[in-house]
Amino acid sequence: MVDIKYTLTSGRLLVELPRKMKFGFDFLYAMNEFLEIASTSPVKKVCVACEKDAEYENLTKAYTYIVLRYLLHLKKTLWNQELSSMILPSIHGMHGNQFAAVADLTEIIQDPNLNYYVFTRDTQVSKPVEEMSNLLVEKNVTINQKELKEFLSTTIGEIFSNSINHSNKEAFFFMYGLLFYV
Repeated sequence: MVDIKYTLTSGRLLVELPRKMKFGFDFLYAMNEFLEIASTSPVKKVCVACEKDAEYENLTKAYTYIVLRYLLHLKKTLWNQELSSMILPSIHGMHGNQFAAVADLTEIIQDPNLNYYVFTRDTQVSKPVEEMSNLLVEKNVTINQKELKEFLSTTIGEIFSNSINHSNKEAFFFMYGLLFYV
């Protein structure tokens, strides 16, 4: 369970993130709740903090960062030095046309950094769609690889398409991280 604490003070919402956060449904639910509370609170400023020794997975850090960036468009959003020094050195935003294929899964798993990509409308989305399809087909034992790759490309492409065409937003984020549990 991801336990985010909220304190409402005069004109500010203080948000305390837990010491540990792992990516998963509980995390996604908690971040959705955080965004709902922060965006609808009758305050002008949201202050977000975490402990000095907080431990977050890269995908969790990236998702938290993107949520904070989004919140910046709605309210004045501040975050403490601990959160900043944990997230900013390892999470990097890139334009969608800089998307690169995964050459080595082991390298991705062990890399302390995570890139997220910002796509403007439907430009350059075929690259990540193709890469995800290749990754899923080539790194798994499958039969009918050609047909499976075509199916995955169509399905994943539809997800990207829906993100673009059924939204009033001009840009969307894409990130992928590989979580490896022993």
